[in-house]
Amino acid sequence: EPLGASYEASSPTFLPRRERPIGDLIEVRTSIRMAGYPAVTVDGGPVSRYHDRWVGIGRIAASDPAPSVLLAGFSGGAHCCATLTAIVPHQGRLRVLEFEAVDGGPDESFPEDIDLDGVVDFVRHDDSFRYAFAGGGGSWSPPVVYNIHESRIVDVSTRPGFRHLWEDYAREARIHCADRSNEDRNGACGAYVAAAARLGRYAEAMG
Repeated sequence: EPLGASYEASSPTFLPRRERPIGDLIEVRTSIRMAGYPAVTVDGGPVSRYHDRWVGIGRIAASDPAPSVLLAGFSGGAHCCATLTAIVPHQGRLRVLEFEAVDGGPDESFPEDIDLDGVVDFVRHDDSFRYAFAGGGGSWSPPVVYNIHESRIVDVSTRPGFRHLWEDYAREARIHCADRSNEDRNGACGAYVAAAARLGRYAEAMG
């Protein structure tokens, strides 16, 4: 069926969708067909039959010639992983872009244009901080913001329009870092220093 046929591109949404199980696992395979573009098939790999998948349809840039399709899911496991694939129209083809999988479950809403520049912003997190300063439960992963530009995933976290994200994150991390009753406070402290560095306050945070 034509996914999202009844949805306006200016009002994108995620559609919850569960694939039919085959044994204990399912092999997720999605075919994308769009007028004017050669069809593409995306293989998502085997996942638990109990995990939902989400499909989002909408323009990721105001200048895009057609909507993009986002496929989000959960690979399974105690700490892993939220997957995200974007199928975007570019130069007459549908390009398949894979975001790095991150800890946690998938987003269930279409990304928003946070800095109002006409391009939606994908807010993920930096899992390189996991287990670096604390155990899994005490680890903090600072946010990372991506745009899709000319069929490439680009890290735009340092742009001024996202400063408020870092301010909010630094404020929360600092509270947990200062809590000396928290045995895993080092996880929050590492994240606080990283956020402060983004804001130009590295020396202050280290002091």
